[in-house]
Amino acid sequence: MLLEVNFLMCFIMAVLSYISIVRLSGIRFNRIKAAFYIICTAFLTAMIKSYGYNDNVILPLKMIAMVVVIVLTTYFILIKDILKSAYYTIIIYTVALINDSLLAFILIKMLGYEMKILQTNIIYVLLTNLVISYLSYVQIIFIKALLYKKKIVNETNKNAAYIAFALMTFIVTAFNILVYNKYIELIGKRLMLMNIFITSAYFILTMAVYGIYSNLVVNEQENKQLKVYINMADELIDEYRRVRHNTYNIIQAASAFIEENDMEGLKEHFSSVIERQRGIEKSNIASLYKIAHPGVKSLLSSKLGRIEALSLNLNLEITTDLRGVKVNISDLCEILGVFLDNSIEAAGLTKEKYIELCMFEDDQYYITIIKNSYDPNHGKKGSGIGLRTVNSILRKYGLMLNNTIIEEKYYIQELIIKKFN
Repeated sequence: MLLEVNFLMCFIMAVLSYISIVRLSGIRFNRIKAAFYIICTAFLTAMIKSYGYNDNVILPLKMIAMVVVIVLTTYFILIKDILKSAYYTIIIYTVALINDSLLAFILIKMLGYEMKILQTNIIYVLLTNLVISYLSYVQIIFIKALLYKKKIVNETNKNAAYIAFALMTFIVTAFNILVYNKYIELIGKRLMLMNIFITSAYFILTMAVYGIYSNLVVNEQENKQLKVYINMADELIDEYRRVRHNTYNIIQAASAFIEENDMEGLKEHFSSVIERQRGIEKSNIASLYKIAHPGVKSLLSSKLGRIEALSLNLNLEITTDLRGVKVNISDLCEILGVFLDNSIEAAGLTKEKYIELCMFEDDQYYITIIKNSYDPNHGKKGSGIGLRTVNSILRKYGLMLNNTIIEEKYYIQELIIKKFN
């Protein structure tokens, strides 16, 4: 009988855990995953809770074991991120424990119920668990609305400190629950209420600090991306000046042919200009229209203009729009900019003056290949400006891989970005 009652209570908490994690993380509802998660969580926590001993040593261990089980089931079934799984679980069960303390205070200290009756009567046990779950979910909705307006990308290492901060709140609250269960008859009403207030304030402070930190991180990312766009705009302005200069030269050359009344020369001059322009539009500009991100498109446009100005031989092939890339676009632009700058610099020092840029995708990856001719006599293999910055960016992402391939006459940078299924 004990196992059935514990399973029912744990089932209620497992439902609360699932819907709260969906609310906090923003993951899509999946009926199969939901059922599997709730059943696994309820069964495993009920088994732990039904363990025979309930002394001062075993109770805290049981509570820790239940939290660990919930974190692991969340990680393996719902969210493939152990830090986020831990953080969401800590938030949910800290809120539930605070509500448990508050409900115990109301029922025992204000309404006069006995602790033993509340712990042994099945109807009271189920009702109190339902009330705690309802109150907890309402509060989690408020937490989501107030503190999770912006998403943070790839900051899990820094978030570990805030997970530890929230864990401290959970431990303090859990300790209070254990004390209430054993000594609630001896604790004064005023002291108990003050303790609940302090614990709640500490938890709210934790959430507030995390919310402020989240906004600071998002603002930092936005400023970084804005800086990249400003750099792109500067390069486009330089490109405009170069085009204007080339146009002036074309007009000056045409004026010379007109002054000499050399119509055949004039026709030949404009034919070469038109043919060159058509080649540029066909091979370069049209390919850029496929790319969905303005930052990447602007970056590539400016680099292609530089390649054209240096009269390098370019082979360009873009068959993906990069729409589903989950990497921060400012980071992606910085990586591509470094690779292209190094390729342009190296290719300009060779007789072949060759650069190849390919961007495509398959079912699992986005792949970018930048290949250039290079002269081993100019600089060491693998050297280049900005590569340290590239490596620091790559270390932030677990879904991005860079391969460097050096052939006899060619230097190849391969950037692979994993898709999320």
